[in-house]
Amino acid sequence: VADMAQLLPAFALPNDPAVGKILRAAAEALAAHGQPSGLDGYQSGDPKRSLLLTGAIYSAIAGLKLHYVEPPASFEKRGQKIRRPSTIMQDRLATCLDSTLLFAAALEACGLNAALLLFTDHAAVGVWLTKRTFPNAIETDLAEVRKAIAARELVVFETTGVTHRPVVTLDHARHLLEPRLDETQESGFVAAIDLNRSRSSGILPLASHTPAEAP
Repeated sequence: VADMAQLLPAFALPNDPAVGKILRAAAEALAAHGQPSGLDGYQSGDPKRSLLLTGAIYSAIAGLKLHYVEPPASFEKRGQKIRRPSTIMQDRLATCLDSTLLFAAALEACGLNAALLLFTDHAAVGVWLTKRTFPNAIETDLAEVRKAIAARELVVFETTGVTHRPVVTLDHARHLLEPRLDETQESGFVAAIDLNRSRSSGILPLASHTPAEAP
């Protein structure tokens, strides 16, 4: 990440056609469980609704039956190649960074504020249950993350949980990430990148060159 952290949100692509399919599956999952199917972000003002939407997105992405894979072969000394959502959906393969950016894109597309959590050798995602953001677009203080979690305003989870067989639940995916958030592991934390603040500062999603399918 180093000095390029501020550009990573450009690779969260909420307008990719594959994200639309994920949102439709999420809406159908809500309806199937007797909940309003609208992907209405924070309109209700209820954190429980935000968590329900997150659960629906998690269920929809779990339904893709993704497999974990090491980063694509490359010869860069820094950085990592990233798969677009449409490529992930087509190949059913994702690294932890791929799945993190996919979740962030889907959460953002349904009106929720997401954050990318970066560790020395890993990536995960967070979502605000209320209409909030971190104080900084790139938050390097792990205490700020723990404080938001303790206040039940932020939920963070392991995105590779959807590549497990069987797929782990969202609640289990949250527990899987807890060891990395412990004070003893602070040296392994790199940053939390707030998508909403990044967008406000002009870091917009890269253009999608995948043609939209006819309805």
